[in-house]
Formats: sequence, C-alpha cells, structure tokens
Amino acid sequence: MIPYIPDCRQKTLINKIALNNLVFYGTHGYTQKEKTKTQRFTLNINIEWHSENSSGDDLKNTIDYRQIKEFARKIIEKNSFNLIETIAEKILDAILQNPKIKFAEISVSKPDIWENGIPSITLSRKN
Repeated sequence: MIPYIPDCRQKTLINKIALNNLVFYGTHGYTQKEKTKTQRFTLNINIEWHSENSSGDDLKNTIDYRQIKEFARKIIEKNSFNLIETIAEKILDAILQNPKIKFAEISVSKPDIWENGIPSITLSRKN
C-alpha cells in the first residue's frame, strides 16, 4: 500500500502575529485631567491572515508588523478620544484596511489611571 502524502501547496496556512506589551503615551479619557495630562497606554494586538504557502523568507509574502505598530502609535499619540473603546476601534479599522488580514484583536489598557486595578478593553473583528 502506498502511503498518502498530502500536497502542501494546496493547503491554506493560517498565519498569526502577536504584538504584545506595546507602550504609547497619549491624552485620552473622559475627565478633564485625562484630556490634559499625558498617560501611558499598553496594547496587545493579534492578527490572522491566510496564505497558500509559506512566506519564503520574503516580507512581501507576509504582514509587516512594523506597520501595525505604527498605526497604533499614530492613533494614540496624534488623537484624543474619551474612551479606550474608540482607540481600539480606530486601530482595528486601520489594521483591517489590509485585505490580506482576516481577523484582528486588540486589547488597550490604561495602567496608570487608578492606584488599584487596570481598566482595559478587548475588541476583535473579522475582515
């Protein structure tokens, strides 16, 4: 009996990238103090895309995670929103402009706002 050997070229690869513990500074929040005093925001971003084969060690065949980081940095540093939910939505919108990306998830935290506890939000979307 001849063993079955699957043709890997016909399989879809599910690729995932995680960007963890990103730190940016911005003026976001509902209170007047938060609107005027810069504070730290931490982010975790997960993305998923599908491909028919490996990247072949070529950046054009994958997702450049430096762009994802830059989207997040610009949104946090160059804007001011009342809610961390809005920050997360804006970053997801920017990430999902890339049609290769099938899924994105982001967690945004404000680690310095309270003495006890860290408020955060996690949003995810499919493309």
